[in-house]
Amino acid sequence: MKKILLPLVALLFTFSSFAQDVKDYNGTIKSDVQISVYPNPADDFIIVNNIVELGVKEIEVFDILTSKVKITFTSGLRNSIKLDLTRLSSGIYFVRFFNAKGVPVAIKKIKII
Repeated sequence: MKKILLPLVALLFTFSSFAQDVKDYNGTIKSDVQISVYPNPADDFIIVNNIVELGVKEIEVFDILTSKVKITFTSGLRNSIKLDLTRLSSGIYFVRFFNAKGVPVAIKKIKII
């Protein structure tokens, strides 16, 4: 029972902490973010679209225990970016998007197979 409970608690903590981070300037959680991520599930890469609309300047990939596994900086000139995920093992990850001020503007969950 303890083996199941600990990962479940960690996962719930992850979701709640990310939800608190992904807020707009009024403090409300964004629910209709225009960023799209595909393919999902992914094998060795993902394509992220519509990053210019939200002014995304940094993209971070986290595992379910909130450990950063990849950071990518964008120039802001392209509306889509291809992220290489070949070094990541199979599992659930979160992709968090930050604007130029370092404010999180979106988060997406991806599965790597």
